[in-house]
Amino acid sequence: PAVRLPVITYSATRPSLTGPDRDFFSMAIPSDAKLLNPFAAACHALGITIELAETTALGNLDTVMARFAALELRVFFMDTSETGAYKVLDAAHRAGLLRAGYAWVGTDNLAGLRFWEFEVEGATLSSKEVLAHSQGLIITSASPGEGAVYDKYIEKFTAQSNRTGTDYFGPYAYDTVHLCVRALHDVLYTQGVDRGADAFPDAFLAALRAAEFDGATGLVSLDEDGLRKGSIITYLNLQGDKWVLIGTWHEDTGAMQAQQGSALLFPGRTHTVPADSPELDYANFEASDAGGVAILTVLGVGMLTIACSAAILLAWYNHPVMRYSSQPFLAIILVGAFLSLLSGFFWLGELHTWKCTLTLWLLPVGLVLILAPMLTKNFRVWRIVSRSNSFKRIRITNTQLAAFVGGCLAVQLALSAVWTAVEPPTGRDVLDGFPEAHYECHVSLPFLLANVAYLLVLVLACLVLSFLTRDVMTDFNESRVLAFIVYNFLVMGVIMVLLTLFVPDEAAGGHTVARVLVLVLCTVGTVAMVFGQKLFHILAGTRWGSTTKESNSPTSPDSKQRRSRNIHTWST
Repeated sequence: PAVRLPVITYSATRPSLTGPDRDFFSMAIPSDAKLLNPFAAACHALGITIELAETTALGNLDTVMARFAALELRVFFMDTSETGAYKVLDAAHRAGLLRAGYAWVGTDNLAGLRFWEFEVEGATLSSKEVLAHSQGLIITSASPGEGAVYDKYIEKFTAQSNRTGTDYFGPYAYDTVHLCVRALHDVLYTQGVDRGADAFPDAFLAALRAAEFDGATGLVSLDEDGLRKGSIITYLNLQGDKWVLIGTWHEDTGAMQAQQGSALLFPGRTHTVPADSPELDYANFEASDAGGVAILTVLGVGMLTIACSAAILLAWYNHPVMRYSSQPFLAIILVGAFLSLLSGFFWLGELHTWKCTLTLWLLPVGLVLILAPMLTKNFRVWRIVSRSNSFKRIRITNTQLAAFVGGCLAVQLALSAVWTAVEPPTGRDVLDGFPEAHYECHVSLPFLLANVAYLLVLVLACLVLSFLTRDVMTDFNESRVLAFIVYNFLVMGVIMVLLTLFVPDEAAGGHTVARVLVLVLCTVGTVAMVFGQKLFHILAGTRWGSTTKESNSPTSPDSKQRRSRNIHTWST
């Protein structure tokens, strides 16, 4: 008689292993037959209408690919071996189906594609070239594990094996052993069936199918055919030499959940969904939108303020008010404000990589050009005042100060250059759930923090100098202006951090509006404070050399006292 021996696997996924004539075979890992449902869910999420038709014998692949191209098919799903996939992708490349506008989806049989070293006879591409042309390939794969039990399994595995991480099938083997132990305990101890009894195989099989528990791979449970229930399928996207997690599909709900912050790449190294799918509704503002027009208006007002300030500087360039403030440094502040505001124009519309890179350079460089002149001028005042009791002639020229400003700028340029060379920002679009999506700039967190830290150092240095020079006569001292600028920058930084932490990425339009408002308030507020004060003194006819008209008199006791204390120090 045939031996009815229950068999359960943690790695075999071929659907033909189960069936009416193989009722003693069970799978603790999701069957490949369940991968079509998450594939259909992914297409639906992208707005792609599909018709599934199983093809087992493709015949001449070049003929098949030509027919696919003629039918204007855009999305292809293949469940085949590594060798078969090699042949299919090679033929697809010859037919021009591995370029932008197409999508390819496979099973976890293709997970090793990035390590392929073999060659296939008759293929026109090497294995490395197949990898290069298969960028954007998507595979559906059973989830390797998640949750508290999975974390506990990893902890035990690492402690006992002295290895970090585990292979793909490790968690499924772990749950399979637990499933068998639970079933054996139920049969031997709860039901009291002897393991040598004729009824043991059927009782053990029934116990396997009845068991249910939370395992390392999620809820472990089998249906009446021995297939894993409640499967969790992951979507992995080939980007470079890595498989990037872009979403999950839960069998219990039949819903796809996108991985936040992961941009889906398609063949041709593009983030654009295949052309025959409906358009996505992006949350970002375009220049033609009402929100975009409002943003452009606000930025335009800021640019107009800078232009008016430049006109004031040119009109009264040789006025004592401008001379005491060092005209070249005032011009540098205006250039910095201009560059900072200019970066705001590139936050509209699709965020291409070149836009992200340009913003990376314009904004921090502009902010440094605003801070550095104020820092250097107040440093000169502090330096002179701190030596006022030495009765030595102190000379700090504009050239020396310009070198200091250049040094501050050089540090920022070096930071931006290294950032661009090592891990440049990339523009990408993220699907929030069809048809909602948003554009975003993906930046390196370490480099971002390095830039923020450098700007914070400059801001704190300004704050210290503003405090140290607070009692110096206002003819030569701009500590109040500097304090206002520091306040502006700190407020902008806090608001930016709050936006990043608490405003969801899906609200991309709101992000842009808030960033532009903060940017304009900071730059325009700084320019208005610097030049508004000077315009007031010029129009009021204040004689530069005292803080009030009454004290301008050469015989004023206060004026004489201040001149006698400071006249020997103001050689600049």
